[in-house]
Parts: sequence; structure tokens; C-alpha cells
Amino acid sequence: MQGHPEQFIQFAVLVLSYVVGKELAYLLGPYIAIAIAASAGAALALGSSPAMRWRCVVFYVGLRIVMAIVLTVSIAELIYGWSSMSKMAALGLMPLIAFCIGVIRDYRAAFRTTLDFWRRRRRMGDR
Repeated sequence: MQGHPEQFIQFAVLVLSYVVGKELAYLLGPYIAIAIAASAGAALALGSSPAMRWRCVVFYVGLRIVMAIVLTVSIAELIYGWSSMSKMAALGLMPLIAFCIGVIRDYRAAFRTTLDFWRRRRRMGDR
């Protein structure tokens, strides 16, 4: 799986096809890969935070998984539209995007930093 991020999704589809069948595995496989990557990112973010009660941990990780499932495909499509990547390569970035969604702890600061970056870029004429 090294070097090709889309292989993680293919691996999830392969494993899932033994459990639920081939047709359903092709539908659910990418979302299972997104959920695994988002929960890994959330676990990494929780490792550096103060101790939480188990209900707060379940809510924190669950929220990151739902956000990743909702946003990952849209972000991959935006990357495809703005770059010269092939659609398959952009969609292969879904686990990485989901991991990044899971690992971000302060979304306000992340959005603020992103907006500041785009504003500076626009002022400098790099579009």
C-alpha cells in the first residue's frame, strides 16, 4: 500500500467483499476507508489532549467521522477541479483528506489560517 493511496480504498473494498458481497462492498468500501482514516486522525489528536470522559471521546471521534464522510468526497472533487490531477488520483486522496479532517483540533483556527492564506495569495496576484 505504500506509494499509492487509492490502494487503501481497494483493500477496504476487498476485505468488505468477503463479508457483505461484492456489490455492497464497492459502495461501502470507500466510506469504511474514510471512517478508519478519520478515526485514526482523531485518535492522534486525542493523544495530545487532556484526559476526557469516555462519552466525550466517543462524541469527539464520532463527530470527526461524520464530518469526514460528509466533506471528504467534496474536497477531493474540488482538488480534481483545481488541479491537473486525474479524477482517480484525486479520489485516491480521500483517506489522507479524512485523516486531516480527523486530526484537526481547532477548526476555527484552521479556517482562519486558510482564509488568511487565500487573502495573502490574492493580494500578491497568485491565482
